[in-house]
Amino acid sequence: MMATVIKCNMCGGEIIQKYNSGFKVNHTYGYNSVFDCSSLELDLCDDCLDKLTKHLIQSCKINPVID
Repeated sequence: MMATVIKCNMCGGEIIQKYNSGFKVNHTYGYNSVFDCSSLELDLCDDCLDKLTKHLIQSCKINPVID
């Protein structure tokens, strides 16, 4: 099986999809957003996902991480 390689949006490093690592999200913003009708395509490596998760835990009133 051939590995798919994508780039992390934060650090630019390679994410090798063969090993089920990394994080991907695709989202189209709605009319009430300042990014009205734009799309978000975000790929993060495991290290950058950990950094983002730590930031979200500190910033959110409700912890987004479920044990």
